[in-house]
Amino acid sequence: MKDPKARPRAVAKIKEAAERDPAFEPEALLILIGATDDALDAMNARVKTRRSVIGAMSFAWRLVARGEGSNPKLKKFMREMGLVAYWKKHGWPDRCRAKGEDDFECG
Repeated sequence: MKDPKARPRAVAKIKEAAERDPAFEPEALLILIGATDDALDAMNARVKTRRSVIGAMSFAWRLVARGEGSNPKLKKFMREMGLVAYWKKHGWPDRCRAKGEDDFECG
């Protein structure tokens, strides 16, 4: 399931399913097969269409739990969602911490 050679075909099939059924949420499957960038693209699309911001956030934490907390796309997503600004004001969660003035890490 995590074979890098099979990943492009699996990603294409998952995206096809998402296009056919708007209720289908591809993020979990994309995370499961290790297609992090595709999962982040789907999360961003979810937020832009306002389908479920909370759902997108839960997928972000799944990526952090998988050790993807330093992924630049994930960090950008978290900044755009306002998490970093919130954490700076109210305190950092257990899995994340400030790393200088304009950066952070999650693990």
